[in-house]
Amino acid sequence: MSSVYSERLISHEGLGNLFTWTVPSGKRAVVRAVDGVSFSGTDGAVDCRVAGVLICALRFQAPGESRHWDTRAVAYAGEVVQLATGGQDVAATVSGYVFADPTNGADRPRARRGAVVTPSRAPASSGDQGEGE
Repeated sequence: MSSVYSERLISHEGLGNLFTWTVPSGKRAVVRAVDGVSFSGTDGAVDCRVAGVLICALRFQAPGESRHWDTRAVAYAGEVVQLATGGQDVAATVSGYVFADPTNGADRPRARRGAVVTPSRAPASSGDQGEGE
């Protein structure tokens, strides 16, 4: 039997909130998909972060609208996967693969000073809704 298996990491339906899943010791996870649907209203939102980095931001503009985000974001032992939902009636699922990691994350890439460059953001226009919920 293979030591790699598919897993529903986080699933939620209802009023918006923040949910987390921590990669267990001795495991590594790959977030493979984020799926969401807004059942009512036009203000639905689903955000997913892996190890603090936003990997997905789904927005809904009509009732019954659904979105799918295909990704391959790696999370090491002890790192957190977060799902944030916003709006009145939003359902979302984060799924992926979990497998044994004999290094327990010792081989995870380390951020180096100056390795990340944040682009400047243009001033918001009058129609811009801004970031986040």
